[in-house]
Amino acid sequence: METQNNPNNVHQVKPGRMQDSYNVIPYNFSIRAIFNDAWLKTKGYKATAIGAGLLYILSYIVLAIALSLISYIITSPLSEDSVIRNLLINITAIAQAIIILPVAIGLKMLGIKRAAIKSVRATMIFDYYNRIWSFVGIWFLMTIMVTIPIFIGLIFLTIGTKIENTLIATVFAATSILFFLSTIYLMLSYIFATALSADKKFDVWQSLEVSRRAITQHWFKVFFTLILTGIIIVIAALPLFIGLIWAWPWCQIVLGDLYRVMFGDS
Repeated sequence: METQNNPNNVHQVKPGRMQDSYNVIPYNFSIRAIFNDAWLKTKGYKATAIGAGLLYILSYIVLAIALSLISYIITSPLSEDSVIRNLLINITAIAQAIIILPVAIGLKMLGIKRAAIKSVRATMIFDYYNRIWSFVGIWFLMTIMVTIPIFIGLIFLTIGTKIENTLIATVFAATSILFFLSTIYLMLSYIFATALSADKKFDVWQSLEVSRRAITQHWFKVFFTLILTGIIIVIAALPLFIGLIWAWPWCQIVLGDLYRVMFGDS
């Protein structure tokens, strides 16, 4: 299942480019243009996108069965309340997440390459294992970065509930909300970090920071683009998932076009 480069397709979205090693040139985009452009590019791509999605699901199931079997063989002699047994089960779950991570990023890269009108194939989702440790580093650091504001926000919220002075308690509550909002800001701002690592070969911190700075230029527009895309995906899934035949490839390319408008062609 391969989608060939089609020179007859016309981009409706202007590609961006890097200004320096950490910044993109100022850009702008229309949500409508992104959606229209992505729809045009689904022609001839649906079989590739669906095939890649099925390969991902199959890989996930096979990996889960294999690791569960290995975990069972190792832990079966141990008692259910054994600390070592629980530790090994947790290690197995982490190993599964790490091993499947490059394949999940491969799905994102498929949409990015299709958005640039490049030839893609379903098996391309397995092409990014050479960047696995960079992905793990991004995943680990991103988890820390988005968790710290939550932790600090909970501290402020807990302290605020124990303060009798209404004004001070309100200040503490408002501060906790700001920390929670910063977590949402970072979660969205880092969505292209792994793609930048895969595509541009950026290191861990550079991938996170370039993604954050680029998305910050139009954070709310990116946010509403993704919200609308999610709503369309949910609606498409309602009639027995049939609508996903069109919506899933389209969603991939929407993300690809967002990446393209910020960072240029893959």
